Amino acid sequence: MPLMADPLCKIGMALWLVMACVSPWFMAISDPWQLSWLAIPWLGVVVCWLCLPMAGLGLPGTTGPVTACLAGLVGVTLFQAVPLPPELVRALAPATLETIKPLAADTEGQWIALSLDPAATLDLATRLGAFTMLFLAVRGLTACIGILSLVLTGWFLLVNGSLLALEAMAQAATSASDTVYWTWLTPGHVFGPFICKNHYPYYMNMALGSAFGLMGAAYHDFAPRSRDGRLRRDRFWEPLREALASPSILLHNPSTLGVVLGITLMVASIPMSMSRGGVVASVSALLAVLWMVKRSSPRWTGTTALPIVALASVPLAALIGWFGMAQVESRLSTLTRLETFQDDRFSLWTPLLAVFQRNPLMGTGGGTTPLVEPLERSKGGFVGVVVDHAHNEYLEAAVEGGLVRLGLTLGLAWAVVAIGWRAMRLHAGTALLPMAAGLSFGGIAVIVHSLVDFGIHMGSVGCLAAILLGQLDYLASRESSIDPARRAAPDGFPAMVALVFPAPVLVMFLSLQVHGAAYRLQVEADTSPFSNTAFRRRVELYEAAARLRPRSGEIREALGLAMLDELSRRAAETDGAAQARLDIAAIGSTLLALGPGAAPTLTVPWAAVNAVPAIPATEADTALRDRAIDCLRDAVELSPLLHRSHAALAVAQEGDEAALSLERAAMAYPIDHELWWMAGRAWWKSAVKGGDTAEGKAASARALAAWRQALDRGSPRLGDIIASCLEAADADKHLAGVMPDRPRVLIDAAKTLESDSAMGDRRDALLKLARRELEARIGGADPNDWRSLADLSRGEARLDALRQASLVASGKQLAEIRLDLAWELEATGQLDEAEALARRLEGGKDSPRLTELLRFLERDRQLEPYLPRLPSQP
Repeated sequence: MPLMADPLCKIGMALWLVMACVSPWFMAISDPWQLSWLAIPWLGVVVCWLCLPMAGLGLPGTTGPVTACLAGLVGVTLFQAVPLPPELVRALAPATLETIKPLAADTEGQWIALSLDPAATLDLATRLGAFTMLFLAVRGLTACIGILSLVLTGWFLLVNGSLLALEAMAQAATSASDTVYWTWLTPGHVFGPFICKNHYPYYMNMALGSAFGLMGAAYHDFAPRSRDGRLRRDRFWEPLREALASPSILLHNPSTLGVVLGITLMVASIPMSMSRGGVVASVSALLAVLWMVKRSSPRWTGTTALPIVALASVPLAALIGWFGMAQVESRLSTLTRLETFQDDRFSLWTPLLAVFQRNPLMGTGGGTTPLVEPLERSKGGFVGVVVDHAHNEYLEAAVEGGLVRLGLTLGLAWAVVAIGWRAMRLHAGTALLPMAAGLSFGGIAVIVHSLVDFGIHMGSVGCLAAILLGQLDYLASRESSIDPARRAAPDGFPAMVALVFPAPVLVMFLSLQVHGAAYRLQVEADTSPFSNTAFRRRVELYEAAARLRPRSGEIREALGLAMLDELSRRAAETDGAAQARLDIAAIGSTLLALGPGAAPTLTVPWAAVNAVPAIPATEADTALRDRAIDCLRDAVELSPLLHRSHAALAVAQEGDEAALSLERAAMAYPIDHELWWMAGRAWWKSAVKGGDTAEGKAASARALAAWRQALDRGSPRLGDIIASCLEAADADKHLAGVMPDRPRVLIDAAKTLESDSAMGDRRDALLKLARRELEARIGGADPNDWRSLADLSRGEARLDALRQASLVASGKQLAEIRLDLAWELEATGQLDEAEALARRLEGGKDSPRLTELLRFLERDRQLEPYLPRLPSQP
């Protein structure tokens, strides 16, 4: 190695060791601000690699399948953020145009990007590019340093992993599950410094794999050699067989014993994290690697590892038992329950699969999962919940990048397994086999765990994955062969290629720094007090963040809403602003539930819809309002799915324009029934104003359609909607147009109408419609809906509803319905059927109602000869 190249390689290795070992202690680098700090040593590693041609080494690296897949992912993600002609967008992603067209003011003829949020897509492309460059740099520097870099990385990760495991288990035993370092509260279940327990096994499995390679290095000193110093493959496992006969031999080797105990501690911490996906990933990766080792080394048998397994099993069992075997067992036992898969992940994956079906080729754009998931979320889902990731990397790749990115992601997973298999075959029977097997174990564990989690997006996990992937790729090349006769010359790029990389590397570094600084400014602005003195600083912070990231619609939205917040506060403090305060509460209570976690507190007045001048018309306030509206318009232009911006734009609009903005907000976030209600209310006001004109009828139709969506999503505004429809000239037509095909909504609507009033006919019509919908569902109807229908019905209709409820009910609910039916039959004189039902009730002897019913039936039988049979009620 040239004299100048040696310090460059050592500095690069030192920097990547710092990245791998320090990053998990800072909450796993879970936000852009922390990632911007991690980018500093990242830049150092890449610069050391790019400077190697100046030292006379060329540019070592690889152009294998891993590099090709990573480059493809970066290229596809960048392509999604580039504006394209509408014809090309229509051909590649027609659903993107269908989504944007009703949300944008005028997109005819404009070039648009395939991504629904280009800023988020560029952020993802930057992170993918940084991962790729780190992989190439580690691969090239490892080729220069040799096996020493793998050994040092393994030792550092062994020590770091052991310390992480100790801290994590101690924290789990002595601190609350939502507290990091016994101090900082988080919204999730933590384990160690990881703010999500499911991310801990990602890092630990990779650290385990690297540490496992140290066994090969430690064992290398014991392996029999020939007189010329070469390893003897026929006697390679002889020391292990001796250790099997006398395990105390291992106690005389501190390095081997330390490796075994450290790995034991790390293994014990994985089930203690309560991550079911992490445990499954560990076991799956272990089985896969054992099979691969067996296939690559026919002479290897599982009994060769028995001494280490026996030595590790005792402290492993002791650690898990000491820190809580009952908790681990109760958590892992849920893996065998069907409800675990139905409730936890499938409810999240179902709407995302629907999004993928609408955008199968190119997806919705990288980083857009939080925006597109609500478009297909189930109507009974929670409002205000933000889904940052799909909890399945392959599904997320399909949603955000379509079949193209999904194919590249699967190709990358296949490439990791392939180079691991190649490395194990290349080094079969040598001391490097455990290193290849260990690194393959970490890679396969990440691949499997990514089926149910998103830990690879954490900075510490992605950093370590890139480092170990580069080392595994080196082991898969012949330049890593121990045998000099089989060793090949180092792979690499032409030296001139080094001139191409500096520009994109600098762009990626600056992008990470800018994103981190903007995120920090946002956090500081969000936590500012809501007061007059803090308002100016709050707006200045948002404006600074917007200057750093001018293409971020989220920051523009936060800036505009902050200005409207200040206008609301001023309006609430002025004399005669009582009505304005009502408007502020109305819109604020809705928007509070809509924003992501970084959104500021919102109290925006809805002056346009309620026709109340809540914002004082002073010159300063008017200028501030105009600035806010401009920011919100820029936000929806940059990202049309920012529903809060659409809703807040109604402040500066009147009539149809205000209604249209609220309708767009509801279309961008259709899960929220309150947005649909407000949009319908705004259209209804326009319809009343328009009268019998064509514009008025069109507004009325849009109001009914919006209200129908609100009721279909469980809106509590049913009474208000029915009251508005009854005020119209053609009330029956309006009711028919607004009622969704949901029996429960129809029944609830009937409850609001009195049966003995002029509304009785409408009430009966709603009940008949509800009955028809329930009958159409046959066995899929809800027994509670049939019972509610029975409560509102009379005579034979009531009996029939109870009979239908008994056909679809089960268990305790079935017994209760049969008892109600028996009472109704007794009241109408149908004693035979009532007695038959009473006898069929299981465990009914403990029911006071059943005992009383039997007494009534006995009395009725005694009086039956003297009384006429009671006719059924008409």
